[in-house]
Amino acid sequence: MQEGASPGVLGIPIAVWKALPGTWAAAVARLLAMVEAADKWPDEWLEANVTMIPKASGGTRPQDQRPITVLEVLYRIWAKGITLEWGPVLQSAYLGEAAMGFRAQSGTKHVVQLLADLIELQSRRKEELWLASFDIEKCYDTLPWWGLFGMMAAAGIRQSVVACFADFCRRLRRRFRYGQRDGAPWQAANGAAQGCPASPDELNILLEPFHRWARAQGLGVHVAGMCIPSVSFADDLALVAGSRTDLESLIAAYLEWCALLGLKVTKVQLWWNGDYVQQVEVGDGLVDTQELFFYGGCPYGCSGACGYSESSVSSAAEGVGCHPAYGLCLCLQPWQLCCGAQWCCLR
Repeated sequence: MQEGASPGVLGIPIAVWKALPGTWAAAVARLLAMVEAADKWPDEWLEANVTMIPKASGGTRPQDQRPITVLEVLYRIWAKGITLEWGPVLQSAYLGEAAMGFRAQSGTKHVVQLLADLIELQSRRKEELWLASFDIEKCYDTLPWWGLFGMMAAAGIRQSVVACFADFCRRLRRRFRYGQRDGAPWQAANGAAQGCPASPDELNILLEPFHRWARAQGLGVHVAGMCIPSVSFADDLALVAGSRTDLESLIAAYLEWCALLGLKVTKVQLWWNGDYVQQVEVGDGLVDTQELFFYGGCPYGCSGACGYSESSVSSAAEGVGCHPAYGLCLCLQPWQLCCGAQWCCLR
């Protein structure tokens, strides 16, 4: 932890903890080992403040803020040590290559490089590449404890560690902090606190079953004998497929999986061959595939001036532009029409 980090409710600065002599540091380690052995945290360490940090969007609504929980330093020391302990187990025996957030050699640039390589590969093959990404409302705060702690045990994490995380989450008392004022205490019924050193790993653990299922279905892009149907970075997950039909199947399965976990998907964004297509809202865990994949009508408001119709598709098959007089449309293939710089009608 950096010395300027918040010390937590007890108020002991980080610099003090770092300055402890070896004997005192060993005493702290023994104290944390006793907590883990008892599967129960001291009540004094279960107080935390929640600070709202604006997201990149810069909005002022609650959904535009990221709630960061400032946890007690001793808990953060323990949680950080545990992540270092379980790291080799997760990397070698549990997590696959699709979980790319907060892992060695699997950072943001690696996600970008992977998607760029897939676009180039499919282009050389003269095959399609479909990609859908999702927005989950308050993902970390709504992770179900039954799934989270169950999957941690399945990942090979020691039962005493799982029990300690469960006790901490269930009994943690938080207050929203506004300037120098604290709100009333409250307790969550699910979720992983953003601010906990273990929360990125916890989300990767929970996402891994879906990644494994998607690979087993073989619905993604196949590269050197390996299927790549999904990739995640923190709470952002993207589905990848070589056909619209396969992507529809992956989307339906992912929404069903989120519904099982109680995660609320609010938006889905669609890309085709590296080009952004559009974003649609998700209502009651369902996506209107006709809206997402443009079954009929141009969504860019040209009132049909681009010539989207069965006749224009037929003329496109003959290599004839549908309505060249409007200067809006360019027919590239029998089943693709382009309006301006954006793909408008995919059939």
